[in-house]
Amino acid sequence: MRTLAGALMLILCVGSAAAQEAADRCRDILVYAAHNINQSFRTTNMASDVKNAICNTSSGSTSSNRSGSGGLVVFGAFGMKGGGANQQIQQMQNQVCSSGQNELNDSQLDQTLSNLVDHESVAAWRACMDNQGTGLIGTIERDEDLVVLRLRWVARFDVDRAAIQSVQVSGVECPSIWEPGTAVGSVPLIVQCNGSRAKAVSIVVQTDRDAIRLRSPVVQVAIPQEPPAREATPAKSERDRCFDGETPLCDKLARENAAKCARSGGTPVDMRMCQQESILLQDVSTSTTARDRACAVDRSRAACREAGERLDIVTGRKEPPPVPGILPPRPAAR
Repeated sequence: MRTLAGALMLILCVGSAAAQEAADRCRDILVYAAHNINQSFRTTNMASDVKNAICNTSSGSTSSNRSGSGGLVVFGAFGMKGGGANQQIQQMQNQVCSSGQNELNDSQLDQTLSNLVDHESVAAWRACMDNQGTGLIGTIERDEDLVVLRLRWVARFDVDRAAIQSVQVSGVECPSIWEPGTAVGSVPLIVQCNGSRAKAVSIVVQTDRDAIRLRSPVVQVAIPQEPPAREATPAKSERDRCFDGETPLCDKLARENAAKCARSGGTPVDMRMCQQESILLQDVSTSTTARDRACAVDRSRAACREAGERLDIVTGRKEPPPVPGILPPRPAAR
């Protein structure tokens, strides 16, 4: 009985590992397609790159229309395919951004990328999954104007290889391409081609066992999202700096204000207000000097605290204490 149970567990483990390997092979189709759209995303770190992009993208930026696409823009150059995809991306934001996980798991990555890449790549990925990761599998990887084509055959129906019959390529120039009769097996066939990022790439491979069509749309350069500009803190006026403790500035302003009062020909009310400003500036200067002297030796002394309180009263940062025998003013009726 134990032998049977152990054999069953072994079969389940082997089957699970095989299913995971098949899913990984098919996922590469989505990974390379996403890299082609936004080349700042690395194929080897796609799960963490996409997670970071999701969590660094505000929900508002996932719903702005991209000119001429009819879709939605997210993560710079990615274009989503309609409102349903937009909603799923926002759900993924809510799911992963506060969870503390460093990267998307496999199912989260599959769901997110299938909402972002082109329809042809999604169809190829689903066909691969339907075939359990077997048969003819290919990818296109683009690095600006360099195009890398990969092709492999994963054993299917006990057939461990296929023979290429024809290859049709458009959108790129390949110095060499696979000749008819070339065997395709588990080791990927790789060829490099040259193609403008402004052109879509298409390749159709026919073998004696299967056929495959790969397509990569125009490479879009991701526009980096700059952080919102911070509002510049307005420079303080000389009067504010005086009230903040710049004693020499208070003296300067008091002299300038006194001279302005002397040459102004305003009304008696204007003259009185001008003179009061001069007195205030001089009081701030005197009180600041007194505070600095009292606090120079020990800031915890009572004299330092009292001088600081007097300065706060002069500058209006603190209400003066009530005068004995005089009631404070009653608040205005509402």
